[in-house]
Amino acid sequence: MTHLGPSKAARSAKMLGVLKDLVTGLPTAEEKQRATESLEVVVGFLKEMQAHLALVPTVEDTRSLTAALERLDSFLARAEANPVLARAIGLEKPKPRPAQSGRPPLNPVRVQAIVNELEALTLDQIRERLTSEDTYGLADLRGLAKELGVRVQSRTARNALVGQIVTKLGNTRGYRALSRTSDSDD
Repeated sequence: MTHLGPSKAARSAKMLGVLKDLVTGLPTAEEKQRATESLEVVVGFLKEMQAHLALVPTVEDTRSLTAALERLDSFLARAEANPVLARAIGLEKPKPRPAQSGRPPLNPVRVQAIVNELEALTLDQIRERLTSEDTYGLADLRGLAKELGVRVQSRTARNALVGQIVTKLGNTRGYRALSRTSDSDD
C-alpha cells in the first residue's frame, strides 16, 4: 500500500495543535466585556451621526424656501421703487422734523428783571429762591440759564438746572471781584 499523505496520527496531532492555539487565543471575560463596550460606543456614535444627518435638509426640502426668498426679493425691489410702500414697511425712515421746544421763548425783559433781582442776593439766597417753584417756573430757569450762557439739555432736572445757574452766577461774581481788585492794584 502506498502512502499518499500524512498519517492519521500526524493529522490528529496537527488538528490538536490548531485547537490548542485557538483555545489559548480566546479572550478573557474582561477583554470580551471591554470589546463589547467599545463596540456599543461606536454603534452609539454612528446612530447619533445618522440622526444628525436625518436633520440636514435636502435640495428638495428647500425648494419652497427658495421660492419664498425669491418672492420676498421681488417685493423688496418693488418697495424700493415705491416710497410710500417703503415707508410703510420700514425701509425708509421718515425725515426727521426739526425739534421744536413747544414753548415760546421767554421775554427778554422778564429774564433781565430776574437777573437784576438776583444780583442783590447771596448765592444761598439765590439757590433758595430759584428752587422755589412758586417764584420761578422751569421756563424762567431755562431762559435765565440761556441768558447766562449755561448749556441746558431739555431733560435737565430743576435742581440740576438751579445748581448750574448758581455756579455760573458765583463764578461771574468771582471774576468781577478779581478784575476789580486787579484794576485797583494798577
